[in-house]
Amino acid sequence: MNYVDEDLRILPEVIKNEVKNLTASVTLNADFVKTIDHCYQFSLCLPEEPSPMPIEVKRLLVFMKCEKKLRMALCMKQHILKNMDHFDVSEIQLEGSPDQEKMAEKILHILWGSEEREDFEIY
Repeated sequence: MNYVDEDLRILPEVIKNEVKNLTASVTLNADFVKTIDHCYQFSLCLPEEPSPMPIEVKRLLVFMKCEKKLRMALCMKQHILKNMDHFDVSEIQLEGSPDQEKMAEKILHILWGSEEREDFEIY
């Protein structure tokens, strides 16, 4: 489980090799690998400004927060897809031909967007 080297640099290939066979779903595993790449690239975008915290530690924290959020989104999307028949999606507008994947994305965005609003403002 050496996710970082001795200089605290993230080792994305080690992490990707570990998550490649995390679930039985090939698609979900591929999505997990994409999130590792995305979060790693995102962590490299941090500016190197003077700080008491070393840049490697900042990158590690950003990577972990990003990966956690995207992993949760992937799991939520899979759960929505599995339980799509429990949602009334008649009012959701989609561009192009509607499919289960796009619909699950839209529901996920609606659920996450509702977190930003007051509790009763969404009803």
